Amino acid sequence: MLKSWITSLSRFNFIFVGLISELSLNERLDIYSLFERHIYLKLEYNDRLELSSFLLHDFIGHVNADLESVSREIALKTTGYTVGNILLLIKITSQQVLESSKNDLNQINHFDISDVLSAIDSLNIMSTPGIESSNGKDHTQQIKDVIDLQSKHIRILEVSKFPLAHFDISLSDFGGYKDVISNLTLWVNLIKKELLDEGGIKTKPGFENNIEADSQLSRNVSVSKKLLIYGEAGCGKSLLARALASLLHRPIIVVRLSDLFSEYFGETEKNIRDLFRSAKNSTIIIDDIESISEKRTGQENSIENRLVSTLLNELDGISSSTSSTGKSKEAIVIATTNKLSKIDDAIVRPGRFSKTVKLSLPSFEDRIDILKTLTKKTPLNPNVDFSVISKYTDGWSGARLSLLHRNACYSAMRKSKRSFSLDMENYLHALRSM
Repeated sequence: MLKSWITSLSRFNFIFVGLISELSLNERLDIYSLFERHIYLKLEYNDRLELSSFLLHDFIGHVNADLESVSREIALKTTGYTVGNILLLIKITSQQVLESSKNDLNQINHFDISDVLSAIDSLNIMSTPGIESSNGKDHTQQIKDVIDLQSKHIRILEVSKFPLAHFDISLSDFGGYKDVISNLTLWVNLIKKELLDEGGIKTKPGFENNIEADSQLSRNVSVSKKLLIYGEAGCGKSLLARALASLLHRPIIVVRLSDLFSEYFGETEKNIRDLFRSAKNSTIIIDDIESISEKRTGQENSIENRLVSTLLNELDGISSSTSSTGKSKEAIVIATTNKLSKIDDAIVRPGRFSKTVKLSLPSFEDRIDILKTLTKKTPLNPNVDFSVISKYTDGWSGARLSLLHRNACYSAMRKSKRSFSLDMENYLHALRSM
C-alpha cells in the first residue's frame, strides 16, 4: 500500500522523508527498496559525551564539580540510551545535587515530564544561573553517586520489552578462582577498549574506565563477546556472570525461560529474535542455556531443532542490524550451564561461544578464600582457622560453603541474640549438623 502510494505521487516531484523505529530483516528489505537514502540514528560514545557535557554545564555549570569527568562517566554508562533517557537522567541528578548544595530551595527550578518532551525537540533546556555551591565543596563524587543510583530507574526504550536487572556486585564479592578472575578481568577490559575504539575514543590518563589491557593487544585481537561459563552446580556461575555484567556498564537483561517460551507455534523463536534485536547494546545473561539449546534430534520440525536454529542465527548476528559505520551491532552474551554435554555442538563451537571458562569444585586455597569473602562483614573470633575448615570441606561447592557459614551464624546467634562473633566452635557445630 505504501509502495503504490509513493509510486503514484512520484510524478509530482514530492520529496519523501520517512521516520521509523527498528525494523526486522524482512521489513528492512521492503522499506529499503522504497527509499534511495537511509540514515541510521544512534547515540555513539562521542554523541553521549558531547550531549552530557552540554546538559551538565547548562544545568549545574555553577556547581563546584569536575563536569568533564562526570560527562565521561555518563557516556560510558549510558550505552543504548536515547536523548530523552540521558536528558531525564541529568535533570533528575541536577535537581538532587542542587537541592543538597543550596539551602534556599525556592531558587531551584523544578521540572516535570512536559519539560523533558519539549527539551528533546529544541534543546532549549532550563538553566539555573547564579546557583553555586554554598560551601565550596567539590560535588564530583556526589554527582557520580546520584547518576549511578538514578540510572537504575531510567526505562531504556531500546530494551523496554524485556525487564532490566541491576546488580550491585563486583569481582571482590567472588571468592577463590584467582586465575579465572584474572582471565575474565582481561576479557572485560578488552571489550571496554574495543567498544571505545569503535566510537573513536582514545583513553587518557585519569579516564574512569580503568582499562589496563595492553592497547597493542586489543588492536590485534578480535575479542569474543560471547562467554560460556560451565562447571559443577553451586560453584558460583550465576554470581560470576552478574559480576561481569555489572563491570561492562551496559543495560543487563537476565533471560527467564518464561519470557521466551510460548504454547503457540513459532512464538518462542520470535521471542528469541526479539530478544537479540532489542538488546544489541545490552548484556544478555542466559542461565542454564541448555534449556534452549539441547542437542538436535532427527526430527526436522521438532521444537529443539527450531530453537537451536534460531539461537544459532542470532549468535551469528544474521538478523541483527548494522550501525552507521557498517559494523554489526552485537550484544554481549554471558551464558551459564552445568550440563555442557546436553548443549548442541554447533552452539559451543569456536566462533560462537569462543570464550569458555570452567568453574570446577574449589581447591583447598579457593575454599579458604571463599570463606574469607563470606566473613568480610561478620565479626570473627581470632580462634577461627579457615585452613582447618577447608580440610574438613574437601569436595564442597561454594554454595555449600555459603550454607556452612550461614549455619555457623545461626549457631552463634542462638548463644547471644543481641550481639555475636563467630568462633571455631560455631563452625564445628555447623559441620557436624551438615
